[in-house]
Amino acid sequence: MEFRKMKGFTVTSVKTSAEDLILNIVKFYEA
Repeated sequence: MEFRKMKGFTVTSVKTSAEDLILNIVKFYEA
């Protein structure tokens, strides 16, 4: 249970980081 919870949290964190990175790249090209 604890491991699955941690794994899900990690996946969410990675997904959020990837989305932030994409947004930063888009802002960079639009600037």
